[in-house]
Amino acid sequence: VDGEGEMSDDENYDEGMEGGEVDDGALLSQVEDKNQSIRTLLTQSRPFDAVVEALTDPPYNTKNTDLKLKAAEGAYMAVVAITDSQIDATLDKLDADQKDVLMKYLYRFMSMSAEWDEKDERFKDSAKLLKMHK
Repeated sequence: VDGEGEMSDDENYDEGMEGGEVDDGALLSQVEDKNQSIRTLLTQSRPFDAVVEALTDPPYNTKNTDLKLKAAEGAYMAVVAITDSQIDATLDKLDADQKDVLMKYLYRFMSMSAEWDEKDERFKDSAKLLKMHK
């Protein structure tokens, strides 16, 4: 805890972890709830809010690749909903931490592009993702 009574980044990272173990069941539930929230925001035509939701509290404290994939899929839904004309405004509104998380997801998307190309034709237009990578 810092001098102002707030938790440091290291303490925030470890919060909820008992003995270094992560409750993947609880994290999976959180990721599924987040993905549902992203879908709801998208159906309400609120893609920026969906991106912010996707970038909030990513599951860093797990090694479960399926869980991380589910989180990436939620982020992907939000990112591809941003139109080309909204990219600059979206990036301008994100804070540094959100941009950092976005970059991590963009790298994840690019590393998975071959697999996702087969599932989703929208991913073939990766120019949008690369433009967000500025």
